[in-house]
Amino acid sequence: MERRVDVPCVYEAPSAWIESFRQIDPAVELIYLCQGTWALGSWSPPDSARRRAANEMLARIAEAPLDSRRVGQYRLAKAAQQGFRIISRYPRHQIDSGFALRDFRIADWEYRKSRDRAFEKALEASMLSHDDPRREDALRENAMYRAKDAWTYFMKNRKHFVQ
Repeated sequence: MERRVDVPCVYEAPSAWIESFRQIDPAVELIYLCQGTWALGSWSPPDSARRRAANEMLARIAEAPLDSRRVGQYRLAKAAQQGFRIISRYPRHQIDSGFALRDFRIADWEYRKSRDRAFEKALEASMLSHDDPRREDALRENAMYRAKDAWTYFMKNRKHFVQ
C-alpha cells in the first residue's frame, strides 16, 4: 500500500486500518501523533501556501522546548509540508473499536451531500478583502445557507411547527 505522507515516528498505521478508510476516500492518510492519538487526514499535492504555513508551524515549534505535546505538533507540521490536511484526531481505542471508521463514513457522506458545497464557496468568498465587490454577495449567501440549516435543525423530527 502506497503511503503519501512520510513522517518519522515510532508507530505505523496498520495496513488494514488504512485500507478500510481508503474504501471510503482513496486520499485518506493516517499518521501517529503522540500519546496514543492518531490523525486522520486527506492528502493532496501541497501548494506553496500550505508549505509556508507548515514551515511557520515548524519555526514556532523549534522556538519552544520539545515536550510530548510538541512532538505531535511537529509530526503534524511535517505531514502538512507533504500535503496532509487533518480531518480529525482519534485515540487508538476509537480506531480499534470501529468508531473512527463510522464517524468518518458519516462525515464523508455529509460532506458529499452538502448543498452543492454552497457553504464552502460562501466561506471562501467571505474571506475576500473588504474592497472586493463579491464580498457582500458571499456574506449574504452564507447567511441564507445558515438560515436554511437552522430551519432544518429546528424542524427535525417534528410534524408541525407548533410541536
